[in-house]
Amino acid sequence: MTHNSALHSQQTIDPKKIIQDNGDDKAIIAALAILQTLSQQPEFQDNKKISGLFSRLLNESSIEQIITLFYRVIKKGFNVEHLEYNNSMQTTKISFGDIAHYNYAYDLMLENQHIGTIHFSSTHPLTHQDEESIYQLSYLLIYPIRNSINYQIAVKSALTDMLTKLGNRASFSQKLNHELEICKRYNKQMSLLLIDIDHFKKVNDAYGHAAGDFILRNVAKKLHQNCRKTDGAFRLGGEEFVVLLRETPIDKAMSTAERLREAIEEMNCIFQNQSIKVTISLGIAGFNYNSTMESLLEHADEALYEAKRTGRNKIITAKIPLTYDDNNNTLQSLV
Repeated sequence: MTHNSALHSQQTIDPKKIIQDNGDDKAIIAALAILQTLSQQPEFQDNKKISGLFSRLLNESSIEQIITLFYRVIKKGFNVEHLEYNNSMQTTKISFGDIAHYNYAYDLMLENQHIGTIHFSSTHPLTHQDEESIYQLSYLLIYPIRNSINYQIAVKSALTDMLTKLGNRASFSQKLNHELEICKRYNKQMSLLLIDIDHFKKVNDAYGHAAGDFILRNVAKKLHQNCRKTDGAFRLGGEEFVVLLRETPIDKAMSTAERLREAIEEMNCIFQNQSIKVTISLGIAGFNYNSTMESLLEHADEALYEAKRTGRNKIITAKIPLTYDDNNNTLQSLV
């Protein structure tokens, strides 16, 4: 490896080539030995947990926390000023400290799978021994990061509607309960849009279920494109969707709902050379101090039913009564 500030040295760490399948994990053992040596240094006398770092890393489900723990060790043990972890496949980038003069990078590989790259830098060039020690210690990142990636994929899969890639009902429940807590604690506003594709059964009957799935994906895409990053779009099931609008009173929610309605009405879906047009109906409910997930959905559902009963392709706002907030001595209503 070249020590040169004008060059970017890169080395591949591949435990498949070094750690044998017979259970004699020499690379991990070497890294643990380095940790044991570091634990005897004066810099680590106030941290008796360093020798158990690998166990702590394995118990972490957050990549950010894994990299944080690793950075603390190499910063103190080897005077590393900067550490950055990148994983383009997971769109993950975690960085600590300021980039210094001498730069190094290691690719982390496991069974031919690239699980990220760590970049680190120091003001002064590392000695060969220190560089080799960091190289060995980097093995301790591989399995914890792989486990964390698999965990995050599993969590995301459990909270994602596979057809539309929007959040599913479980994801919506989590998000709504969280937003309700924020609204009540900080006296914030929120609105909920309950959305149904008009005459969706006729689309399935006329063009087939594959066309129906195509329509669902395109509607979901439009909803996502027309929401703010702070909002959330979810598929509850069938042709029913919901959009959560953070810190949004009813009047502004109406503007968003109209934008969504127009975007879907103007959408021209071409499926197998056939043009399919659809519209949506929307029911809006706003937060008040006594709102629960059940009550918000009930009010929005009543408004949605009225929109469909009175002609479809329209927006109806729920009638929510005023309630009294004893904590703030104020009337709570967004309607």
